[in-house]
Order: sequence, then C-alpha cells, then structure tokens
Amino acid sequence: MRSVVTQLENELDAYPFPQFTDLTSTYVSDPAGESIVPLSESRLQELTCYPGRYFNLPEDQTYNGYLTLTTRGCPYRCTYCINNFLNSQKTGKGRFFRHRSMENVIQELEQVRERFPFINLILFFDDNLCARPLEDIQEFHALYKERVNVPFKCNFHPNNVSEEKIDLLVDAGLVSVEMGIESGSKRTNKELYKRPHKNESILECGRIISGKYQGKVVPYYDVIMDNPYETHEDASQTIRFIQDLPRPFKLSHFSLTFFPGTELYERAKADGLIQDFVEEVVKKKNNRMYADQDPFSKLLVSISPFIDSMLARNVVKLLAHPLALRVFNSWLFASPTRLCMAALISLRGHYNRLQAKRQMASTGKRSFIAGLLPPFLPGAGRSTSDRLNEGYR
Repeated sequence: MRSVVTQLENELDAYPFPQFTDLTSTYVSDPAGESIVPLSESRLQELTCYPGRYFNLPEDQTYNGYLTLTTRGCPYRCTYCINNFLNSQKTGKGRFFRHRSMENVIQELEQVRERFPFINLILFFDDNLCARPLEDIQEFHALYKERVNVPFKCNFHPNNVSEEKIDLLVDAGLVSVEMGIESGSKRTNKELYKRPHKNESILECGRIISGKYQGKVVPYYDVIMDNPYETHEDASQTIRFIQDLPRPFKLSHFSLTFFPGTELYERAKADGLIQDFVEEVVKKKNNRMYADQDPFSKLLVSISPFIDSMLARNVVKLLAHPLALRVFNSWLFASPTRLCMAALISLRGHYNRLQAKRQMASTGKRSFIAGLLPPFLPGAGRSTSDRLNEGYR
C-alpha cells in the first residue's frame, strides 16, 4: 500500500513542540543494555551527556544536549542525500524548504530548559542553518543570546555562509559547526553528487572559523569515501584539498551509502553496482571506516587533521599522487596499511577513553558518548576489519 503525499504545511509554527512533559511513555535500554525500561529523568540525563572536549568546552563541567530543528527540508538536491528523494516525492505539493519563526524556536528551548534545567547545550540539526536569510540570523542572535544563552552546534553549507552570519552566530554562542566537503574532486561534486559549491567557499569559511575564531569554534568537515564512481585521481584531489584546510579542524569520514529512492541509488542500481541489496544497502554503516577498501587513501585522510606544518602537508600531497595511491592501495601493501590504521585507531581510542575518564572523575557523571568510544585493546577473536569498522573520528 503506497502512502499518499499531501500538501506541505508552510506554517510550521502551527505544530506543537516535541512531547517531553511525560517521560514514562518513552522506553529506552537500561544502563547495562540488558532490558527496556521507562525513561526516567536520571536516565535521560545520562543519555544526553556529551564530553566538553568534543565541542572544545571546559572539561570540568557536564554538558547535556537537546536536539532540535528550525527548518524542514533543504534548498539543495544532492544526489546521495535523503532530501533528494523527499524533494522528488513532494514536487508540486508546496515549498519543500520551510522554516519556523525564531520566536517559536526560542519558546521551545525555553520550555525544554524549564522542564529539564540540566540542558545546557543545544544541537541544531538543520541540514543548513545558514540557508535562512540574514534577517533571521540577526533575530536569532538577539533572542537566543537574551533568553537561552547556552553553547550550541549547527551545520553549514558553504554556499550560504557569510562572515556576518558567522559573527552573529558565534556571538550568540556557536561552539561547533559541521560542513560537508564530501569530495575535493570538482568532477565528483558536480557530476555525481550535483552539489553546488566551490572548494574556495569552504576554504574561505575555514579561514574565518579557524582564524578569527580559533579556539572558540570547532570546525568539523565531512568527507564521503568508498565511492565506486571515483578514481584515484578523485581521491587524490580530496586528500590534497584537505591539506589546504586552515588548521585546526576535525574530520568525519563517511562511507557512501546508496539510500533507496535517491538519484545516486537509481544510477548505481542501473549500472549494476548494487548486487546484494541487504548487504550493500540495508546493512551498510555510513559512519564506519571500511578500511579493507583503499586503506592507504583512508590512512592519509585520517592523519590529516593532526598534521600542522606546511612541510608535512606537502609530503602528504606527494603521497597522495594518483600513482602512489594506486600502488599503496594494491594487495601488496594493503595488509600492512590496515595494521597501521588499526594501531592508530587503538591509540586514538585509548586517548579518547582517558579523556572521558578524566571528565567522569571531575564531574562524577558517566558520559553516554564515552561509552561508545572504541577500547584501547580490541577484544579477542575479532578481525582487523571489525576493529577498523568501529570508526575513527
């Protein structure tokens, strides 16, 4: 039975706020993960706890985050994104990209913080907060600073960012921003992803955040890997572009997932790139690092945020030559490269857990995210691939 797509509602303020007054109707796992129990306020506090270091905030304080959206949809139709499918389904049903009034957003945040006083971090999960006009950002700045005034995180798209918008958001409390690079290859972004941005726009945004607001705002950049349409030349351009990003920054790499209904999914299906729907689509984890594929390329991407000197960055650019990637990603070098990555992931996991333990000791609370960090020594009986797939962020 197919669902009927109705006319889109433009007046988003007409919808009520998320239900958060009665927690007993919501069920979650217990701390041990052994049973399902009604959500309690103490359990909610555990589940919403974030380590301050993730946002470059003081680590002697606990941060409890609240997720919300000020908009629906996205003005772009990138071929890999779920908005590509949703947008196509709702053509002719009204404006796809819509937004709430800033007064409505602030009222929601006031109510949730009144109900849960421990909430002291807001996570705006709009695909692109800066897609809103400057007048909205100006209004948000005034209202948020006066009536909410806690740190927040949001997402940018390079096409909609301006220094004036960034200045207003930082003054209001912005501490972390996430922005997609996806690929440093202009061919990939234009022809495959149909993503309308220029690398120069990302660099300009990075210069503002990592320069003007260094130490105050943490920039996270997203990169998509495991794209079967990309060549070693495309991968080389991505790795080399990352070396040009202003330091410091953090990087998240995602494994390309063909979401059903998207334009890229239909193309991959037609080209015979999807042989097993369950294994290659349903079970695919886009936030895992499948280091069995092109391990050397992923090694260079992984170490890039920790390389500051221009000399070292130029060395990485040389190692990222398409011919070098072809050689070092080959079967002859793949095994030692994977072992090297496993060691890096374990060391990074050890560092993460030490930091989390320090925070737990200083605050007396357990961080939910800390429980998800990879252990220092992977458990016995698990393959290198399994260990690598725990991720490296």
